[in-house]
Amino acid sequence: MLVKDIYNIVAEGTGFPIYQGNTETPQIEAFILANISEALNTTIDSLYTCNNILERTDTITTTPDQNLYGIEGIIKQVQYTKKDGKVKRIPYFNLFDKDREEEKIIEYDEETGEPIVNKFKHVGEPRGYVIKDGYMRLIPVPDKEYTLKVTVSTTDLVMADNDVARQGVEHINDTILASDAFCRIIALKAMALVCARCRNANADYWEGLYQKRLANFIEHDYKSTEQQRVFKRSSGHYNSRRGLLD
Repeated sequence: MLVKDIYNIVAEGTGFPIYQGNTETPQIEAFILANISEALNTTIDSLYTCNNILERTDTITTTPDQNLYGIEGIIKQVQYTKKDGKVKRIPYFNLFDKDREEEKIIEYDEETGEPIVNKFKHVGEPRGYVIKDGYMRLIPVPDKEYTLKVTVSTTDLVMADNDVARQGVEHINDTILASDAFCRIIALKAMALVCARCRNANADYWEGLYQKRLANFIEHDYKSTEQQRVFKRSSGHYNSRRGLLD
């Protein structure tokens, strides 16, 4: 949901003017945005990282002969859509040696001794991945561009205009990458904070409504997490027999 939409919900609930482009009251805009940001952080602090709501899906386009890609967050799932439209999941290879060097084909010029061919021996469509030094290492090395969808557990749910993910709200054009239900809960908390700071008696009402809606929301999210608990752990960096994987 756009932060602008959350802003208008908070403004209407607290008696402030809604956002209409270039505002003549920048202090009010900054005040409401600060409360939305604090409401988001407060709500995130009350959740576990394993909750499905605290996840973000990023798009990564691979580069030929490049197998290491930076990922922000804990990977929950990697997949891509094939040419035939089928979605393929790329599993985590927990038995693969992450430090094993990729084999290369090297051919040298007979006269100069300089390498004229230097390429990876095993390339092709990604079949799995491991984590190496904080990077996602694809196996085998991609031979062309593949568009991957990577779902990660993260608290950085705010996406800025420049496609940078962060945890706090800083601008009216930011977007919170979460469901509308979750964003409306954030709006309730923001309304409670605004009223409390303005010494408005409605603060208790909005806070009570926020607590009830959040409890109900977490209950539903726990159920979805419980149903997928084994899948979620084994597909990431957790093995039920060996514990956490690197």
